[in-house]
Amino acid sequence: MERSKQFVINLRDQKADKAEYGWTVDDDFFRQVGATEVQRGLVEVTLTVRRTSGAFELTFGLKGHVVLPCDHCMEDMQQPIEAEQTLKVKLGDQYDDDGELVTVAYADGTLDVAWHLYEMIALEIPLRHVHAECDGED
Repeated sequence: MERSKQFVINLRDQKADKAEYGWTVDDDFFRQVGATEVQRGLVEVTLTVRRTSGAFELTFGLKGHVVLPCDHCMEDMQQPIEAEQTLKVKLGDQYDDDGELVTVAYADGTLDVAWHLYEMIALEIPLRHVHAECDGED
């Protein structure tokens, strides 16, 4: 994904113990990410960054929908997305993402949250997604 400054959080220079961000991610965001699972949608995102002892806690709030093909009829449908997820981040020698803790190189001090955001949205999609009118027609 092309690095967009819109989703870059400067952790090293964060002055306050808490910072808040907000975005609307839409079809352009999903296109820029370049992943194949979700290519369209509209999701309101809030991000609260809290400085804790030796780390940062990033809490993402997601509310909106993604557009996917119905598993039954294959027509586009809107799949609601609503979630709150947390990501733990610390500053260290070099970048590392072990799944539970992301380490950002202190020399850079920034984290591009765009891919993390995409993954959080994708993980909220149920395995089976069908229109209400198609549900039960199997």
